[in-house]
Amino acid sequence: MKRLSVVLIAIMFCLSSTGYAQASDDSKASAKIKANVKRYWENNKKVVVVTNFGTRIKGQIVRAGDNEFTIKEAKAGNEYEYQYDKVEKVAKSGGLSTTTIITLAAVGAGAAILLGVIGKRCRNEGGCL
Repeated sequence: MKRLSVVLIAIMFCLSSTGYAQASDDSKASAKIKANVKRYWENNKKVVVVTNFGTRIKGQIVRAGDNEFTIKEAKAGNEYEYQYDKVEKVAKSGGLSTTTIITLAAVGAGAAILLGVIGKRCRNEGGCL
């Protein structure tokens, strides 16, 4: 009987500490979202907001408070208010990502090198055609 109570206490302790860790992770995520909202709002950037339910809204942040922010939809002009803890992601809308820019630069550099090698070979051999 004593072992059973020790096991039950250990299980309850593990479950309670797991809940605490998740709450801590949620508050870190909310702080990151809040920082992104503030930055995009101050710079008048167009954003995409993804809620915890999977809803995506494209628009511009028109107000940012301590617990919530308001986004004005790009196409219809409707305004929606979201609490930070109900949002999964806030990202800049439009433009190319850093990965895409690096990939395009690498492809361009590779093409330039290839054309340079072919051009040099053609000059040395008196024509490629």
